[in-house]
Amino acid sequence: MPGTFIPNFTVTDSKGTTATAGVEIDIYSRLVFTTPANLPDQNIALPAYMYISVNGGLQPYTFSLSPGSTTPPGLTFSDARGAGLIQGTPKTPGNYTFTVQVTDSFTPPFNILQSFSLNVLNNLVLPNTTLPDAVQNVSYTEYIQPAGGTPPYRIVLGQNASLPGGLLLDTTTGKVYGTPTTPTAPFYVPMFVVITDSASPPASINPLVTLTVQPPVSFLATTLPDSARGLNYSGTISVTGGRAPYAIQVTNGALPDGLTARRFGSGFNVSGVPTKDGLFQFTIKVSDSYETPNTVTNNFQIRISDQMVLSGPTLAQTLYNQSYTTTFPVTGGFQPYTWKMNPVPPNFTFDPTTGTLSGTPNGGSYTTSVVTVHDNSSPPLTANYLVFSLQVFAKLGIITSSLPSIAMGSTTWLGMASTGGGFPHQWSVSSGSLPPGMTFSMISGDGTISGSPTTAGSYTFTVALSDGNTGNLHQTASQQLTLTVKDRGQMTRNDTISTATPLSNIRLLASVSPFSDPHTTGPDLDVYSMSAAPGSVVQVFAAGNNDFLQPPEPNSLEPVVEIVDSTGNRYQTCAQAPAPPGTVFNLPCVNRLPGVSYIQQPSYSFQVPGTGTTPITFYVRVSDARGDARPDFIYTFGVFGVN
Repeated sequence: MPGTFIPNFTVTDSKGTTATAGVEIDIYSRLVFTTPANLPDQNIALPAYMYISVNGGLQPYTFSLSPGSTTPPGLTFSDARGAGLIQGTPKTPGNYTFTVQVTDSFTPPFNILQSFSLNVLNNLVLPNTTLPDAVQNVSYTEYIQPAGGTPPYRIVLGQNASLPGGLLLDTTTGKVYGTPTTPTAPFYVPMFVVITDSASPPASINPLVTLTVQPPVSFLATTLPDSARGLNYSGTISVTGGRAPYAIQVTNGALPDGLTARRFGSGFNVSGVPTKDGLFQFTIKVSDSYETPNTVTNNFQIRISDQMVLSGPTLAQTLYNQSYTTTFPVTGGFQPYTWKMNPVPPNFTFDPTTGTLSGTPNGGSYTTSVVTVHDNSSPPLTANYLVFSLQVFAKLGIITSSLPSIAMGSTTWLGMASTGGGFPHQWSVSSGSLPPGMTFSMISGDGTISGSPTTAGSYTFTVALSDGNTGNLHQTASQQLTLTVKDRGQMTRNDTISTATPLSNIRLLASVSPFSDPHTTGPDLDVYSMSAAPGSVVQVFAAGNNDFLQPPEPNSLEPVVEIVDSTGNRYQTCAQAPAPPGTVFNLPCVNRLPGVSYIQQPSYSFQVPGTGTTPITFYVRVSDARGDARPDFIYTFGVFGVN
């Protein structure tokens, strides 16, 4: 039985010492032919392809004909990777016998022989049923060539079959001849023919013969793309008509240095890496494979330039009221160039014919644009895109225009707001003086007044602001402010719309229930008044702790911020903060109430309703969510975007 066996063998010497080991024994099956000795019949003039196989023994095998043995005329025998291959086209009918020998790779090798018989028939056949292409208006002569049977043959068109216009069939020779008048490409003309030989009785076949009439050879396209030196180039010269395959020849001029034309599909591919700039004009001649080749010529040109390079600034800075102009130069390619910038910064124009950006901005912005350019090549050459950023600094300004009155002896923190310019901002008091007990400092880039005033009175001073830019981008601003300090007894509650505290853009510390509040139970609130133009977006926030005092004093109470009109009706034009462009302002202007239709965080955006330019006055009420705020409810409040 074939297989691999590893029996154990034990050896004992004369002293009784033993040793045991496994020994591998491989048993192979007998080497035998698996292909029957009688091979399938073949016919003269028809291609044959047959394998002879074996099994058993040790691979690989070696196949060969035995010495003195031959295959039928027209057929060959070869070793084909583990099998014997018989292939070719039989030429002579008859019954043939030949011997095949196979040797395996065992040591010593096994060798077997077997005789095979092959009968080559002489049946009437048509080996080739497709005639070579004809060409419109070009003389044509080809033959329908049967084989086998008993010559001579008679060849006629079958019922309802016809040749393309202008062609005839010689029934005794099978010659198809004439001058075709109408192309049939891309389709062939199918026609049944009846072929009979001269045997008695005659043999007959009726194969389907096909013939295509091509139009005259011509170029499908007469242009080639331009390119740049050092870039991989590929262009196609497409050819149609005539009889393929085609041959190409440059008859006048020359291809660009580094390029060659090679046959590709039904045409030619011009490829390579151009090594020299210039305008290259040349004439291409294409010949088909007709007996007398049909030819066509055409003039072509290829322009090769330096590779395109786009340059220019990648970052520019200007002020809101300064005019700015820059260009993005290009080298290489072929003029004229066409530039594109996307997006174009606000209040600027971009000229696509010169690559010039110009304009005078009227506000702050930061725009990152992609600049591209292409030339007038065909197809256009392009340069690598350039990323350009334009930073426009808005007008530097102090937007806190007023300060609320404060109580003598109270812990006070007032944060002034600014806009525009470049960071960092530097604040200072340039003239006048603060109330005794108060100091001026900077926290997070904002000017702050903090402390505990010791003397009542009205104090006027000027705050100066300088931005962090230098040169012609540097800006300064100033604002005269008055801070009124009152005795505690003079302070009144701002718990109604009529007693609301006016505010500008500011951050401050406040208490819902100051010590002067006569009430001892129940919730309380603060009311602030402010104004802004219709359509403006105002940011409001409140936090239940005093972030600006050291150390911070967290408060467990939660502020409720509500925005109302002069009659106390709540506005419905708020949105979650931040509110990017396109935000819909349709939420109730109050936070901390249950339900998904309310704003939950203590900061949000308010869009001032109305039309026109006349400022609208509105009111912000701050209370606590728990409902029992007393003097310990110190909170941080801020508003930005108002007048």
